[in-house]
Parts: sequence; structure tokens; C-alpha cells
Amino acid sequence: MACMNKGWEILSGKIKSLLKRKKGIENRDNSIAERWEILSGKNNWEGSFGLRSSTIPHSLCPNVSVGLDKNNPYKYDITKYVYAASVVPSKTQKVKESTWIGFVAVATDEGKVALGRRDILIAWRGTLTQSEFARDQVLEEVKRLLNQYKEEEVSITATGHSLGSSLATLCAIDIVGNQINKEFPVTAFVFACPGVGEENFKEAYGKLKTLQILRISNASDPAPKLPESGLIDGFANDWRVYEDVSFELSIDTTKSKYLKKDVDGHILEVYLHGTAGTQGAKGEFKLEINRDIALKNKADDVLKDEYGVPVSWCIEKNKGMVQQEDDLGFSWITRITTLISYHRLRFVI
Repeated sequence: MACMNKGWEILSGKIKSLLKRKKGIENRDNSIAERWEILSGKNNWEGSFGLRSSTIPHSLCPNVSVGLDKNNPYKYDITKYVYAASVVPSKTQKVKESTWIGFVAVATDEGKVALGRRDILIAWRGTLTQSEFARDQVLEEVKRLLNQYKEEEVSITATGHSLGSSLATLCAIDIVGNQINKEFPVTAFVFACPGVGEENFKEAYGKLKTLQILRISNASDPAPKLPESGLIDGFANDWRVYEDVSFELSIDTTKSKYLKKDVDGHILEVYLHGTAGTQGAKGEFKLEINRDIALKNKADDVLKDEYGVPVSWCIEKNKGMVQQEDDLGFSWITRITTLISYHRLRFVI
């Protein structure tokens, strides 16, 4: 009888452990809803590696704006796409063409429950040239949403990668500096952010009490260290050293067992992988977020060949990939003919 009781205790423990793992996503969501102010920098991100559950969902936004319906409680509705000129001939010539550079979104009712507040999200993409009217579009939409949800608890989040991270930094400072946020907290999560301003800029940032910026930089990416200095507009010889603003979260993707050697440390997917697995300056690499590693090869060749994931698989002949129920990843589906079970993602061919 004693052996049976002991066996039952062991079995019960395993069942409870399994159920706890199954409820992990739900527990995580409740934790974010309860701790969103801390995750948004209220305590200057002390113990910063607990931020993965907050930075990963926001960092997906500059990459792909839709398609994350499964296993994703952080739902947003895009309310406005932002356009800017890809080529600006001169200050006097009229811009004839513009291209998509970002969007403004707001948390849905379901997303509000998971996030703990009504979040207004501003996402910027990189590698494009911006013009002044992009700023006007964003600020007008933020003002409209703030007025619409003025009776609720609201936050504003900006995010971006590379050039988009510089725009997110300037956007967040612009919103708070001009008091558009009406004392609602503003947070920016920026990836691979180059230098944005000099000493006076840093001093001005330090006076903005309702703004927090988390800057994620990869040890193998030179972009966050550039440029070292810049020339002040209107002054031929006035060079200023760029100063870092915000709290820095350093990652090192060279420690990952999944990535090939000498991969481009500036790639956004590499950044997301590093954020999900970095354990600190002296720690090893261990993935803590259930986000399929196949996504690393979506548009690049960074995964080791032993994982069997095709290079740049997001192409027409593959007809997309289907997101699994237990995975935080992206899905594209066109015409389904044959499904092949593969690495927790299924290729549609």
C-alpha cells in the first residue's frame, strides 16, 4: 500500500507538472497584465531578462504586421498605415512616390486583457528614407486614438529595427516632449538602433519623466556603435559625438548553438533569436520563448544545416508555412495541396 501511495504521489506530481506547462501561456499573459508597468520600464528594467515576454511580441511588429493569430493573446488592430517618400529629390520638388514605412495599431479588447491596458502601438520598418509628413500621420492618429480611449488606462509603445529603431526613438521622444501622451506612459523597444543624438539630445531625453526606452544591441552587430560623430546642421565645423540614450539590453548571438558562424548580427530575426535565448554576459545561450527556429531562415541563411530548414523559405514555390497551435510564429497560406510535417512547421507545397 505504501508503494502504491508513493507511486500515486509521483504520478500526481507529473500530471500537475504537465498541466502547469500546458497553462504556461495563460500564466504568462496574466503576469504581463499585472506587471506591464514594470515591463515597460517603470523601474528602469531591473532584472531585464524577464522582459522577453514583453519585447518579443512588440519586436515582431516591424517585421510582419499580421498572421499571428494562434498562440498570440497580444492582439492589435491596425488603424493607420504610414507612408513616406523613398526618394526626396529636393526641398522644392514635389514628392511623386511614397512607400509604406510603418503603422499605428491599438490593442483589441482581447489584447487589452492580455496586456493589462489599452496599448497604442507605433511600428517602424527600416532601410527607407523618411520625410516630414510621416511624422504628421503618426501624431494625428495617436491623438485620435487617445481621444477615443481617454476614459481607459492607456499606454503608447513604439518599436522598430535599424533605421526604424531610430525613427521609433525620435517618435517616442516627440510624443512625450510635446505632451501628446497626456501623462500616459510611453515606451520604446528598439533593435539595432544607431546613434540618434548628441549630448544636448541625451540631456533633453533625461528630463522626460513618462518615457522609457529599451535598446537591444547584439555584440556581433556594428550598427548600434555607429555613427561615432556627426555634423550639426548649419555649422560647417561643428562635429558632435553621438550619445547613447535609454537602457541597454545586450545580447550575444554568437553563443547560440543554432546559428552558423559569421552570420549577419544585424538581421532582425537574429535579434529576436538572441533576445529569446541570451542569459546575460556570463551566461550560456538557452531559448526561453517558444518561437520556432525555422523563422530564422525565413528570408536568410543563418541556421546550421543540421536543422534541415530550407534557406529563404518564404517564397512563392513553398506557398507559405502553417503556424502550429503551440508555436509563436508566422503563417502564410495560399492554396493547400499537400502538407508535410516538418520541424513543427508544415510546408504547404
